[in-house]
Amino acid sequence: MNAPNILTLFRIAITPLFVVFLFEEGVWPKYAATLFFLCAALSDFFDGYLARKRGSVTRLGRFLDPLADKILTSAAFISFAILKMVAVWMVYILVVREIIVTGLRVYSITRKNPLVTSRLAKWKTSCQMAVIFIILLFMNVHAQQAPGMSWPAAPHDWQYWVINGLVLFITALATATGIHYLVQNFIFSRRSIAEGGS
Repeated sequence: MNAPNILTLFRIAITPLFVVFLFEEGVWPKYAATLFFLCAALSDFFDGYLARKRGSVTRLGRFLDPLADKILTSAAFISFAILKMVAVWMVYILVVREIIVTGLRVYSITRKNPLVTSRLAKWKTSCQMAVIFIILLFMNVHAQQAPGMSWPAAPHDWQYWVINGLVLFITALATATGIHYLVQNFIFSRRSIAEGGS
């Protein structure tokens, strides 16, 4: 188990703590949730950096790293939906997309033709992390200004529409990358069948 993979496992392990503090009332739990998320997001950067710098990219790491990202971002968006900050239908699309892509990744590994994370998919993950951080900043400001008050109070709140506009962008980007993975997996499958039959 190398250092990059340990950082990836750390990201998975810290996700439940992020969620627990996210649902706690008060200012400091929101600060703690934001801190846990930042630590997890930074671990995503450093595990890839260390793997490339040390030349220690492994098959396990290629699988675990995107899985850890999916667990963290899905947990965040599901929590935001439960807190009624984000429209449920968008979160549903995001989570289903992650499940399908993970299934494709597992399938491609069993066929010994693992999917490579595309540049667009990496941008998608970075954008997801940025949007989650922005939403957490909104929560922190609100928790400090109006502790104990639910937020956003109603869909007519301008902050609600800003947040959902950002998540809509993420949903569109995630859908595009999901379609790309489906096409990529189809091409790989056809190629494997052709090579197997030749």
